[in-house]
Amino acid sequence: MKSEKNRTDETTESLLRRIKLTAGVDQMADEMQDSIYNDVTRRINRARQINYRLKWISVAASLFILIGVGAMLVTHLDSWNDPEQLSVYNPEGSTPKSIFLPDGTEVILNAGSTIVYPSRFNKSIRNVTLTGEAYFDVQKNPDKKFVVETAQLDVTVYGTQFAVEAWNNDNEVEVTLREGSVGVKPSDSLSETTLKPGEQACYNKERQTLDIRRVDMDNAFAWKKGIIRFENESLGSIAATLGRTYNVDIEITDDSLRQILFSGEFKKGEELERILKVITSDKRSDYKMDGNHVTLFVNK
Repeated sequence: MKSEKNRTDETTESLLRRIKLTAGVDQMADEMQDSIYNDVTRRINRARQINYRLKWISVAASLFILIGVGAMLVTHLDSWNDPEQLSVYNPEGSTPKSIFLPDGTEVILNAGSTIVYPSRFNKSIRNVTLTGEAYFDVQKNPDKKFVVETAQLDVTVYGTQFAVEAWNNDNEVEVTLREGSVGVKPSDSLSETTLKPGEQACYNKERQTLDIRRVDMDNAFAWKKGIIRFENESLGSIAATLGRTYNVDIEITDDSLRQILFSGEFKKGEELERILKVITSDKRSDYKMDGNHVTLFVNK
């Protein structure tokens, strides 16, 4: 015989099989299914849109970074293509100063002189600008000419030893060649004159003429060794040289004194007053010193 418990389970199962959901319940189930489906679809689409936007943001960020890096590279290349300009000044009263340019060229800069040159020469030319007096021992490079520019005169070389004297207040610019070959031309001219060793080009600013002459090399380059040497030089030119060498202001009160010629040799470091005594020993002129000011006047 079946137990009472088994009979009860069979009855319960029979009743459950007979229960039917009403039409309203079925409809609600369908609507819930559609709602869930639509909600899931919306969430999926929203996720896709967010993912799409994130991709575009990522692309835009990458482009921005690339543009920034490119700008930095362009700036860096511009700075590389436009090297820094360096300026060296040897103060008046100083001994000659030796410097080396980026290509190994040695420059000996006299007192009161300034040279301007790039931190790096370009591929085709080596340009420097000089005010004052300097001696150049240029490293040879046939493929890259070396040019010294002054206010009135340009000097072109490939590898040689020469000196340039181009003071702003002097009426003449001089280029003296010791070794090799140089081309000299006025800044506003296309015509170039070639110098040979032992020759000096003298450009007159007032007349705008260029003269070539033979000179004594020892006299021309004596200043490199700390020697002040004058060879039939005018008192006006001597005063300018002594003023730069000793960092003093020398005034000539009478223009007639400027044309007096003098020859002599002194060592840098000698007392200025001793030099002045020698220069005025012919009694045509005399001097007076007051601190850093010297007056040259006619001796009466």
